[in-house]
This record gives sequence, structure tokens and C-alpha cells, in this order.
Amino acid sequence: MILLTPAGLVVRIPYHHDGESNAMTRADVKSVVVDVLVRVVTAVGAPVPTIDDHMRPLGTLPSFDSILAEDTTVELFEQLGLGADLDVNPFIKTNRPASVIEVVDQLYELVNHGEQT
Repeated sequence: MILLTPAGLVVRIPYHHDGESNAMTRADVKSVVVDVLVRVVTAVGAPVPTIDDHMRPLGTLPSFDSILAEDTTVELFEQLGLGADLDVNPFIKTNRPASVIEVVDQLYELVNHGEQT
């Protein structure tokens, strides 16, 4: 959950806490995914292209390679309150780059059902 305080500060509250879970919608997960992707691309100093459902971040976003995808996965897991799992790479789907909606679907399943699609 992302909150904007009266002072204009952004506060991030994990969706999982103390073993309890608040169900997230796909829209919630997509918002986190897009936010993290924009921050990652901005951090490397590249212009941020339009990020839509069918875009494949790996190989399409400027400077977004397999190493940056791993770092981004760690950031996404933290933001979504998931435990680190280095065997999960939501940016790959059946040996090819995943689209944003496929990334969202994989993370949605992990957040709400604890399994990867």
C-alpha cells in the first residue's frame, strides 16, 4: 500500500505483516510493478518509456538486463512483502522475456496464493 502523507511524503506499507495477509488485486500488484520499474529505469539515468501490459521489460527497457532484473525482483519482493526466493524470476516466462501483465500475474499468484504460475 502506498500512502501520501499531508507533508507530501510517500509511505510504503507492506501488504504482508506479522504472518497476516491482506489480499491484493492485480491492479495493486501492477501498480507496484510499474512503480518499481519506473524507479529502476530512472535510477540508471535512462528515459522512461511507456510501460503497458504487453511490454517485455527484459530487453526492452533501457539498461534492463538479467542482472538488473534480479535486483528488481528483490525490490518487488520487498515491496510486496514476499520472502526472497532466488529461484523465482518473474521477468522470465518459459525461457523468454515475460510481458508486464505476465509479471503481474506471477506476482499476484505469489502474493495471494503462495505459488508461481
